[in-house]
Amino acid sequence: MTQADAYTPPLAKTMDDIDKVIDFINARVKPLRDAIPYSSTEDRPHQALLDMTTVIKGAAQAEIARGDNPSTLHFFLTIAARQWRDHPDFLPEWKN
Repeated sequence: MTQADAYTPPLAKTMDDIDKVIDFINARVKPLRDAIPYSSTEDRPHQALLDMTTVIKGAAQAEIARGDNPSTLHFFLTIAARQWRDHPDFLPEWKN
């Protein structure tokens, strides 16, 4: 086995990494949700996405507290954030 064949795991994600993606998503979704009448059918998907970010944040905090890497949770968030990949605040590392 050569050095080129060796697997190098990605760097562990931090709560700051998670928070950046959550803040980005929330900044896009909250104005959309707030522009729609409460409890309308159009409101539900926006609220679901906001709820998802809250749940993932809590799960990431628990993983970090256990000493685990929340990279899978970060990946899930970046999948949602990619809907705004043309936005100037979208970070290039979220494309991977």
